[in-house]
Amino acid sequence: MPEVIAGEAFAAGLRTEFLKTYDKKYTGVEGLDVAMDRNLPSDKYQEKFFYFESAPYMKLWKRGTTMHEGKFKGVQWTVTNYEWAEAIPWHYANRQDDQTRSLMKRAADLGKNAALLDEQNFFDILVGTAAWDRLPAIPSAPDGQALYYGSTRFGLAAGNIVPGGTVATAPLIRTDFYKAIAAWLQFQDTEGKPLLDRSVLDGGITAFVGAANVQSFGEAFSQKMTSHTAIGAGNVPVSNIVMDMGLNVKVIPTQYITTNDWYLFLNQADVKPVFSLKRDGVQDVVETFQNSDLTRRTGMESIRFWERRGYGCNLPYATIKIDN
Repeated sequence: MPEVIAGEAFAAGLRTEFLKTYDKKYTGVEGLDVAMDRNLPSDKYQEKFFYFESAPYMKLWKRGTTMHEGKFKGVQWTVTNYEWAEAIPWHYANRQDDQTRSLMKRAADLGKNAALLDEQNFFDILVGTAAWDRLPAIPSAPDGQALYYGSTRFGLAAGNIVPGGTVATAPLIRTDFYKAIAAWLQFQDTEGKPLLDRSVLDGGITAFVGAANVQSFGEAFSQKMTSHTAIGAGNVPVSNIVMDMGLNVKVIPTQYITTNDWYLFLNQADVKPVFSLKRDGVQDVVETFQNSDLTRRTGMESIRFWERRGYGCNLPYATIKIDN
């Protein structure tokens, strides 16, 4: 059984000024709620979701002919709740001999880390890679495809993936950004008609980008005056066209994205692309001599956290991947 290695905390006279070295400082990626519906209530092992596709549009009714009759179909998909848990054991004597009296406080940080489970699974879904200790498989969208699909989807041959031109310069980033805007404005419903109104852009756009590219994205979306081409003789700064058009773009760099791909989300879309289910909230127990037969037999105490949650994808018309 693994346990906390506490031997270094036994020495008498230990100074404690730096106990906060690994206190929890990271509280999560900002802006996650624009891309993910979180904590949808659940009361069973699996939840079934449903929506209807688009209704038909009016058609010419020529005199003397029968009125045209249209139809639409429904779509159903299933999301499973899984168990999530982690425990930290230690020998009771180590806790007693800990001169800093901080072992229990540090062990309790596990509960704070539990709050990041949505974030971790969100980015696994975003980049399409399942971590061994999280989701058993990346969930598909209701249309049976991945969250990002580069073939016909929403009426476009490239679906909700835009081929990128790298993130080397701000102009290249802005060019790809406007390709994404153009794609959104061309998305079609299941009847081949416009899916999104232009006004949906007015609610703002959030871009999740790799932390390594923070400079180029800052130049692309935050500088009021920017270079139109690579810096060189005779190159005159121009105003930032993104700002000129009044588009509100929030760039969120994260180490969860390790490539040059980046991901755009409509802030005020009615349906967010990713969601989580809350079957049971986080629970915890501390095992001691007072309440645990295992502790009374072995001397091993522990703190244990567990919960039940599920993760799924909606139809992802509110997000576009820039594929570099």
